[in-house]
Order: sequence, then C-alpha cells, then structure tokens
Amino acid sequence: MEGPRSAAMPLFSARLREILASAVLPDLPSGVGASDEELVAWFEGHLTKVRQHFEGREGSSLLEFALEEGDEAIQRKLEDFLGVPMDWGCYNVTTWA
Repeated sequence: MEGPRSAAMPLFSARLREILASAVLPDLPSGVGASDEELVAWFEGHLTKVRQHFEGREGSSLLEFALEEGDEAIQRKLEDFLGVPMDWGCYNVTTWA
C-alpha cells in the first residue's frame, strides 16, 4: 500500500483483523492476518492473481479504480464500463456505529 501511515492509525480495524485471522480464506490460512503487514501482503497477492486471471482473456474485462479517485471519477468509470447510467447515492449508511 502506498503512502505514510502511523501506528496509531492502522489500515485495518482490530475487529476486521480478528475476523480475517480467524477465517479460512484462499491464501490466508486461519491464524494469519492479525497484522496490517500480513493483510497487505495477502491483498496484494490476491490482486496479482485477479489481474493474471483476466490478462490476455478475450472478451473479459476487469475494472480497476482507487477510492481516492473520488465519487465522480469512479461513477464515470463504472458507467463507461457497464454502458449504463448509474444512480449514484449513499445507500449503505451505518446507523449503529
């Protein structure tokens, strides 16, 4: 992952690390994933596999974007990729946090 981060602000919440470390996921065995470093390494490996899966496949498409691109840019990319207009709103507002 790019960019500086402080130890006081981890990439993944303690609860997410706990959930992922106890899960059995492809290439993330149970007990692994308790640290940001383990999760970043797992995610980067997963991303590489996904990209390799789509590489050179005729008729296959993979859309990639970074959340940092912002809502408008991502919406445009999604609309272009899907070929339809998107109703872009906030539908997953957490009310219990």
